[in-house]
Amino acid sequence: MPRRFVDLSIYLENDVQSDPPGFSPKIEYVRHQQSASDVIKFFPGLKEEDLPDAEGWAVENVTLNTHNGTHLDAPYHFHSTMNHGERAWTIDEVPLDWCFGDGVKLDFTRFPDGYVVTDKDVEAELRRIGYELKEHDIVVVNTAAGKAYGQPNYVSTGCGMGYKATMYLLERGVRIGDAHPPSPKLREGLDLATLLVDLEIPKVTAVRAAQLAAAFADAQALLDAPVHALVTAGLPAESANALVAWLEQEANAALLLRSAQAQAELLALLPHQAGQGAGPLEGKTVVLTGTLAAMSRDEAKEKLEALGAKVAGSVSKKTSFVVAGEAAGSKLAKAGELGIEVWDEARLQAFLAEHA
Repeated sequence: MPRRFVDLSIYLENDVQSDPPGFSPKIEYVRHQQSASDVIKFFPGLKEEDLPDAEGWAVENVTLNTHNGTHLDAPYHFHSTMNHGERAWTIDEVPLDWCFGDGVKLDFTRFPDGYVVTDKDVEAELRRIGYELKEHDIVVVNTAAGKAYGQPNYVSTGCGMGYKATMYLLERGVRIGDAHPPSPKLREGLDLATLLVDLEIPKVTAVRAAQLAAAFADAQALLDAPVHALVTAGLPAESANALVAWLEQEANAALLLRSAQAQAELLALLPHQAGQGAGPLEGKTVVLTGTLAAMSRDEAKEKLEALGAKVAGSVSKKTSFVVAGEAAGSKLAKAGELGIEVWDEARLQAFLAEHA
C-alpha cells in the first residue's frame, strides 16, 4: 500500500489556549520598519533610507518551553530514570528511525473528560478498525481535546492513556505515541500568582502577584477587591490603581476568570505525586520572617513545602502561622495585629524532626 504523509503539526501562536496557564509560548513580532535601525548596524555606512522602502528584517523573538506546540517527549521529560533505574534518555538519544513508521489512529473521542483508557479499551478499538499492531507502529490517539483546541477548556478536555493501556502498546513493540497521562508536575505553577504574572498586567510583578495570591482566596475575590484592599495586601498605590484599571476592562476581567476556571478544571484532573499522601501541613499557609540560625530561609521553605505547606511572602488573614527568626520585622508585627500564631525556630525544628 502506498505511503501517505499526514502533517499533524500545529504552529505557535500568542493568545490561543494551547497549554496550561503559565506554560504558553510568547512571541514578539518585530516588523520590517521596526528593525531597520538594527539592520544598518551590520553594514557600516549604510543608512535606513538606503534600504528598500526603508525596511529591515522581519524577526520573531520566541519564548517557549519544550512542551509547546508539536513535539516529541523523551523519557527524561517524565522521570529521571527508566527501566527500573537506568538514566532516562534525553530527546537526542531517541532513535530517529523510531519516528518513521506506519501510523495507527485510535479513536477515543467518545470517552468523557478525565477518563483513564485501559488495555481493554485499546483492544476493543483495534478490533473495531481491524488492525493488529506490529513492532514500531506509531500510535496516535484521538480524544475530545482536538475539537476544544484554542478554547478555555482545552487543557482539561479529553481522556488520558492509563498505565495498562501504555504497557499494552509497549509490549507489542510500539515506541512512539501521541498521548500520555498528565504529569503531577503540572500542579506546579497552577496558582493565582503564576496566572497574574502570565497575564502581564501592568505594574504587577512576580513579587506583587505573590502578595495578591496570599491575600485573596481566588480570582473572583481579587476582581471584587477595592483599591484600598489591594494596598493593604502590600501593593504600592500605583500598582493597585493600575490593576484596578486593568480589571475594569470587561475583556480583561473575563480573561482572568476564564483562565482561573481552566486552572481549576486542570487541577481537578491531575494526579498527585505518586506515593505521596496529604502532608501534616496540607492546606496550611506559612510565612517565614527574620534570620534562622540552623538553616536558610530557602531550606526552611523547601522542608515546609515537602510537608504540604504553601509558603507565602506576606502575612494575611489566610496565613496559618508565622515562623519568626532573629530580627523579625513587619511581618511579625502584622501577625500580632491579626492574631496569627507565631512559631520560633525551636518549635519549627522540633516539628521538622517529628515529621522527618
